Amino acid sequence: MASGDERDEQVCTRRIILTGFDNWGRWSSNTKASMQEKGVWDLTGNGAGVPQTQATLEKAKGTALRIILESIDDNLFRTIEGMEEITEIWDKLKTMCSQVGQGVVYAILNELFGYAAANKSKGYTKSVNTIFGDVGSLIKRLKSAVQEDRDIWDNIHIVIALGALAPEYDNNKVHITTSKEIQVQEVQQYMASEEVQINSDRQVGVEPELAMAQHITNRLDLFKPPSFYDEEHEFEAANGEALYCTKREQ
Repeated sequence: MASGDERDEQVCTRRIILTGFDNWGRWSSNTKASMQEKGVWDLTGNGAGVPQTQATLEKAKGTALRIILESIDDNLFRTIEGMEEITEIWDKLKTMCSQVGQGVVYAILNELFGYAAANKSKGYTKSVNTIFGDVGSLIKRLKSAVQEDRDIWDNIHIVIALGALAPEYDNNKVHITTSKEIQVQEVQQYMASEEVQINSDRQVGVEPELAMAQHITNRLDLFKPPSFYDEEHEFEAANGEALYCTKREQ
């Protein structure tokens, strides 16, 4: 039989409220256990899906949604308000709360700078108090995420500059936003070098999918000798794979 202290600890564990990246690890583990206990963990996209009827699926979604919504704070609730798919909700929370280093700073800045446009796209349905609360929450999260030895203006510089680049740079943006200590000058040099290749592709009329296919082929050549591939179908296969990957990501 559990002691009083052990029972108290169990109660505390059940009452974990997600507030941000500071307790994502503990909350996600606790929530995963709760969802597994109810048989709905697979709805987050992390488990092996079990075939269900429409009725049982809707019931499972309701259970999963209740588990999540009852254990997140009001600020995070606002960020997922209106979402219905459990996978989408889980991924959104994970993106906001589990990034490390500069990644979490970039994520908050992007959300902060895009807040006005997002509210406009929803038809200005939020109240004045909700808007001020949302923005205040984002600023609070940003203050706690910024490293003491890093200038916040460098982060702002990088986020706004990256946001102004064409979609062709998106794959490279991922590299930037997952780097912990990268500086403004390094980002500029990195993107400028990518610009040379992108402009070259544009000049010869190469479509983004074909350009990606060529990059894949070039990378494959670094690992396998030419004799490894069927010369007649090598580029065709790479192009097909690139197009497939592109469609999956959309």
